[in-house]
Amino acid sequence: MTLELAVTTARSSRHSRYSSTFRVRFVWISSTTANGFMSAAVVSLSRVTYQGEVFQAACHDGRVELHKTDFVSGLPAEAVVRFLRYFSREGGGIVASHKPALLADEFGSDEDALVRLAADGYVEHIEDTQWGPMWQTTVAGNAIANHRWTKPVMRKTAERLLIEATQRAALFNDDSSRAMVIARLRVFGSYLDPARDGLGDVDLAFDLRERRQLSRSEAIAYASEARVLYIDGFDHHAWLRAEAMRFVKGRSRAISPTPENPAELGSKWSDVYTFHDLNQLPAFAHQGDKDFGW
Repeated sequence: MTLELAVTTARSSRHSRYSSTFRVRFVWISSTTANGFMSAAVVSLSRVTYQGEVFQAACHDGRVELHKTDFVSGLPAEAVVRFLRYFSREGGGIVASHKPALLADEFGSDEDALVRLAADGYVEHIEDTQWGPMWQTTVAGNAIANHRWTKPVMRKTAERLLIEATQRAALFNDDSSRAMVIARLRVFGSYLDPARDGLGDVDLAFDLRERRQLSRSEAIAYASEARVLYIDGFDHHAWLRAEAMRFVKGRSRAISPTPENPAELGSKWSDVYTFHDLNQLPAFAHQGDKDFGW
């Protein structure tokens, strides 16, 4: 005899509540046991529905505050941070079906997770390709992707790190061989709360502009000079942004860089560095566009 049951499980945390309904198929393998109870074997288990709620506290003062016990769109916090980094806006988005599975089997398929994350506002479908849909993080999703599980930084240390970061930004801009300029550095998040002495990290936003626009051959030559692997056909904007942010970040794990404008998150922010010679650069550097700048 075969019996099918629908079993609903639910989990909740500070930021997320979700439930999954599984169809469990039992097959009776004996009529009684020694203690008089029927026995059965579970021969199949499949999830048939998913219901979740939006991660309401995705951005707090322009940054995400996650604990390792939290869940986002049905995924554990550590798993969702790793997963969203593959689809980070800095990387230009990827096609999930064109890669090996990014999530462990216990968390379901990558495609199902992306559908849930899209419904909750953390990724967006940007285009269709011959391999499948291409996905990219939204501003809120990027905040989660940029989350770092770091130890708290004391304010005095954070102030020193911020000064050193602005000094490196000035050095970067003084190098005319760089393809980019850093128009502004904007600090946001817990650093701007004077009541907090222990900070999660130093959230630093980059307003990046092109010093010069590179053709394909120029991009290959620049990458070779910068010792960066250039893949023909790959959008070099991603590693141009990464080059500037990596230089300013230095070796500090406490600095969390992002090209996102914290003003778009409705959070408090403060400009800590401004490049005053922007008007001496070509006109395309004066105003941000879809690839660079705010």
